[in-house]
Order: sequence, then C-alpha cells, then structure tokens
Amino acid sequence: MTGSISTEEDPSVAMVTADGVFVSPDPARTRALFPNTP
Repeated sequence: MTGSISTEEDPSVAMVTADGVFVSPDPARTRALFPNTP
C-alpha cells in the first residue's frame, strides 16, 4: 500500500491502521481506528 490516509511522515503508523481496517470489518472498530469515518 502506497501513500497514507492519516499521516505522511510516519508510514508505519499508516500501515498499522490500514491493517486494522482490513483485519476487522466491524464498523465500530473501524470507527475506533478512524474517528473521521462517516
């Protein structure tokens, strides 16, 4: 995965958060990781 949704200066954090979304389809968990998710 290239680029970043939340931060440009820390790609490792972006990969961890993206991983969290992929492994947990639960919307509540996604919202916990990404508070900006509608």
